[in-house]
Amino acid sequence: MRTMSVKKTLITSLVTAVGSGFSPRAPGTAASLLLVISCYAVSRLHMSFFLTGLKLLFLIVLIAGVPLSSYAEKNIFFRKDDPRIVIDEICGMLIPLMLYGLMPISIEIWYALSFVFFRFFDILKPLGINSLQKLNGGWGVMLDDVAAGFAAAVSVHLTALVIQ
Repeated sequence: MRTMSVKKTLITSLVTAVGSGFSPRAPGTAASLLLVISCYAVSRLHMSFFLTGLKLLFLIVLIAGVPLSSYAEKNIFFRKDDPRIVIDEICGMLIPLMLYGLMPISIEIWYALSFVFFRFFDILKPLGINSLQKLNGGWGVMLDDVAAGFAAAVSVHLTALVIQ
């Protein structure tokens, strides 16, 4: 039995969000939920520092996600947009989460709405989001989730306006 190289092991860990992509059911939902719970727990420490950190994490995941996803498709999972690749869900889910504080509602409501709206847009892919999956390599993996993240962020803001 061949063992996976260190490079492939590291990339697998990153693109599967520390293994949440291996969830037997709904790996994208598992990764999104893991991120929301982790962010909520960390946010209790220092909110302004935390929100700055989320924005930095988003940029890193966005920039690294395209080449990492491309590599994983070709060299690890051997198929386009494999469901175990969930770095795209992490990237998309970060978009509404990092915008917390723009509206006067509790972080719990904000994060719950962010999760529900992101999963809605990521699963159903309305508004032309589905067409982004047709792009080649990591671009097709990442950009539909980024679009779902922006759609979720707008939806959370509109909902917050109604409930405040």
